[in-house]
Amino acid sequence: CVLAGGLGSRLRPLTDRLPKPLIRFGSDGRIIDITLYNCLASGGGDCLVLTQYLSQLIERYLKDSWEAAFSLQGRRLLVGGPSDGGGFLGTADAVFKSLGRYSELPEHLVILAGDHVYRMDYRDMIDFHRSHGGWATVGAVSCLRGQANRFGIIEAGPDGRIRRFHEKPRS
Repeated sequence: CVLAGGLGSRLRPLTDRLPKPLIRFGSDGRIIDITLYNCLASGGGDCLVLTQYLSQLIERYLKDSWEAAFSLQGRRLLVGGPSDGGGFLGTADAVFKSLGRYSELPEHLVILAGDHVYRMDYRDMIDFHRSHGGWATVGAVSCLRGQANRFGIIEAGPDGRIRRFHEKPRS
Protein backbone atom coordinates (compact mmCIF):
# COMPACT_ATOMS: atom_id res chain seq x y z
CA CYS A 1 0.00 0.00 0.00
CA VAL A 2 1.67 3.23 -1.13
CA LEU A 3 0.49 6.48 0.44
CA ALA A 4 0.71 9.25 -2.15
CA GLY A 5 -1.84 11.79 -1.07
CA GLY A 6 -0.33 14.60 0.96
CA LEU A 7 -0.10 18.26 0.05
CA GLY A 8 3.70 18.40 0.15
CA SER A 9 3.59 21.84 1.76
CA ARG A 10 7.35 21.91 2.48
CA LEU A 11 8.01 21.82 -1.28
CA ARG A 12 5.79 24.74 -2.19
CA PRO A 13 5.64 26.31 -4.78
CA LEU A 14 6.55 23.06 -6.60
CA THR A 15 3.46 21.36 -5.17
CA ASP A 16 0.94 24.09 -5.94
CA ARG A 17 -0.02 22.36 -9.19
CA LEU A 18 1.65 18.97 -8.85
CA PRO A 19 1.44 16.42 -6.03
CA LYS A 20 4.71 15.74 -4.22
CA PRO A 21 5.00 12.13 -5.53
CA LEU A 22 5.05 13.50 -9.11
CA ILE A 23 7.80 16.07 -8.56
CA ARG A 24 10.67 15.33 -10.94
CA PHE A 25 13.59 13.43 -9.50
CA GLY A 26 16.71 12.90 -11.57
CA SER A 27 16.72 13.36 -15.30
CA ASP A 28 13.46 11.65 -16.23
CA GLY A 29 11.89 10.22 -13.08
CA ARG A 30 9.41 11.20 -10.41
CA ILE A 31 9.70 10.78 -6.64
CA ILE A 32 7.06 8.01 -6.57
CA ASP A 33 9.09 6.01 -9.11
CA ILE A 34 11.57 5.12 -6.36
CA THR A 35 8.91 3.47 -4.20
CA LEU A 36 7.26 1.71 -7.14
CA TYR A 37 10.62 0.40 -8.34
CA ASN A 38 11.28 -0.96 -4.83
CA CYS A 39 7.88 -2.69 -4.95
CA LEU A 40 8.62 -4.37 -8.26
CA ALA A 41 12.17 -5.35 -7.31
CA SER A 42 10.96 -6.85 -4.02
CA GLY A 43 8.45 -9.22 -5.62
CA GLY A 44 5.26 -9.56 -3.63
CA GLY A 45 1.68 -9.02 -4.63
CA ASP A 46 -0.52 -6.27 -5.94
CA CYS A 47 0.19 -2.62 -5.18
CA LEU A 48 -2.49 -0.19 -4.02
CA VAL A 49 -1.61 3.51 -4.29
CA LEU A 50 -3.76 5.74 -2.07
CA THR A 51 -4.16 9.30 -3.32
CA GLN A 52 -5.83 12.43 -2.07
CA TYR A 53 -4.28 15.69 -3.36
CA LEU A 54 -4.50 16.11 -7.15
CA SER A 55 -5.27 12.40 -7.35
CA GLN A 56 -6.27 12.48 -11.03
CA LEU A 57 -2.72 13.47 -11.99
CA ILE A 58 -1.23 10.59 -9.99
CA GLU A 59 -3.75 8.12 -11.41
CA ARG A 60 -2.98 9.15 -14.99
CA TYR A 61 0.79 8.97 -14.40
CA LEU A 62 0.55 5.48 -12.86
CA LYS A 63 -1.60 4.20 -15.70
CA ASP A 64 0.70 5.61 -18.40
CA SER A 65 4.05 4.85 -16.76
CA TRP A 66 3.70 1.90 -14.37
CA GLU A 67 0.63 -0.23 -15.02
CA ALA A 68 2.33 -2.28 -17.78
CA ALA A 69 5.42 -2.99 -15.63
CA PHE A 70 3.25 -4.44 -12.85
CA SER A 71 1.16 -6.36 -15.36
CA LEU A 72 4.28 -7.99 -16.86
CA GLN A 73 5.01 -9.42 -13.39
CA GLY A 74 1.43 -10.71 -13.07
CA ARG A 75 0.59 -8.06 -10.50
CA ARG A 76 -1.99 -5.31 -10.38
CA LEU A 77 -1.36 -1.63 -9.75
CA LEU A 78 -4.50 -0.21 -8.15
CA VAL A 79 -5.31 3.40 -7.30
CA GLY A 80 -7.77 4.52 -4.63
CA GLY A 81 -8.79 7.59 -2.72
CA PRO A 82 -11.32 8.50 -0.05
CA SER A 83 -14.66 6.95 -0.98
CA ASP A 84 -16.73 9.46 0.99
CA GLY A 85 -15.60 12.47 -1.02
CA GLY A 86 -13.77 13.86 2.03
CA GLY A 87 -10.17 13.29 2.85
CA PHE A 88 -8.17 10.82 4.86
CA LEU A 89 -7.36 11.90 8.41
CA GLY A 90 -3.88 10.41 8.28
CA THR A 91 -2.04 7.19 7.56
CA ALA A 92 -4.09 4.89 9.79
CA ASP A 93 -7.38 6.33 8.51
CA ALA A 94 -6.30 5.91 4.87
CA VAL A 95 -5.31 2.28 5.38
CA PHE A 96 -8.39 1.45 7.47
CA LYS A 97 -10.86 2.98 5.03
CA SER A 98 -9.16 1.54 1.95
CA LEU A 99 -8.71 -2.01 3.19
CA GLY A 100 -12.29 -2.04 4.46
CA ARG A 101 -13.41 -2.16 0.82
CA TYR A 102 -11.86 -5.59 0.24
CA SER A 103 -13.43 -8.88 1.28
CA GLU A 104 -10.07 -10.68 1.42
CA LEU A 105 -6.98 -9.16 2.98
CA PRO A 106 -3.38 -10.14 2.21
CA GLU A 107 -1.33 -12.19 4.66
CA HIS A 108 1.11 -9.28 5.00
CA LEU A 109 0.62 -5.62 4.22
CA VAL A 110 3.54 -3.28 3.56
CA ILE A 111 2.62 0.38 3.96
CA LEU A 112 4.96 2.77 2.15
CA ALA A 113 5.31 6.48 1.53
CA GLY A 114 5.10 7.50 -2.11
CA ASP A 115 7.20 10.60 -1.55
CA HIS A 116 10.41 9.27 -0.01
CA VAL A 117 13.68 8.59 -1.77
CA TYR A 118 15.47 5.40 -0.70
CA ARG A 119 16.31 1.95 -2.01
CA MET A 120 15.07 -1.09 -0.12
CA ASP A 121 14.22 -4.72 -0.70
CA TYR A 122 11.05 -5.15 1.35
CA ARG A 123 11.55 -8.92 1.55
CA ASP A 124 14.19 -8.36 4.24
CA MET A 125 11.72 -6.45 6.40
CA ILE A 126 8.99 -9.04 5.87
CA ASP A 127 11.43 -11.82 6.82
CA PHE A 128 12.38 -9.86 9.96
CA HIS A 129 8.70 -9.40 10.79
CA ARG A 130 7.94 -13.10 10.39
CA SER A 131 10.91 -14.21 12.47
CA HIS A 132 10.06 -11.84 15.34
CA GLY A 133 6.33 -12.61 15.42
CA GLY A 134 5.23 -9.05 15.98
CA TRP A 135 1.86 -7.63 15.06
CA ALA A 136 3.48 -4.84 13.04
CA THR A 137 7.01 -3.93 12.01
CA VAL A 138 8.04 -0.35 11.32
CA GLY A 139 11.08 0.78 9.37
CA ALA A 140 12.49 4.11 10.51
CA VAL A 141 15.67 6.17 10.57
CA SER A 142 17.04 8.50 13.21
CA CYS A 143 16.75 12.26 12.90
CA LEU A 144 18.19 15.21 14.76
CA ARG A 145 16.07 16.61 17.60
CA GLY A 146 15.79 19.93 15.75
CA GLN A 147 14.17 18.14 12.79
CA ALA A 148 11.62 16.18 14.85
CA ASN A 149 8.77 18.59 14.05
CA ARG A 150 9.02 17.55 10.38
CA PHE A 151 8.50 13.81 10.93
CA GLY A 152 6.52 11.16 12.74
CA ILE A 153 8.60 10.31 15.80
CA ILE A 154 8.76 6.83 17.33
CA GLU A 155 9.59 6.29 20.99
CA ALA A 156 10.95 2.76 21.35
CA GLY A 157 11.78 0.81 24.48
CA PRO A 158 15.06 -1.04 25.05
CA ASP A 159 13.50 -4.12 23.44
CA GLY A 160 12.86 -2.18 20.22
CA ARG A 161 9.09 -2.21 20.67
CA ILE A 162 7.22 1.03 19.97
CA ARG A 163 5.97 2.71 23.14
CA ARG A 164 4.61 5.94 21.64
CA PHE A 165 4.28 7.68 18.30
CA HIS A 166 4.21 11.46 17.88
CA GLU A 167 3.05 12.92 14.56
CA LYS A 168 5.25 15.94 13.78
CA PRO A 169 5.58 17.13 17.40
CA ARG A 170 5.92 20.85 18.05
CA SER A 171 8.58 20.35 20.69
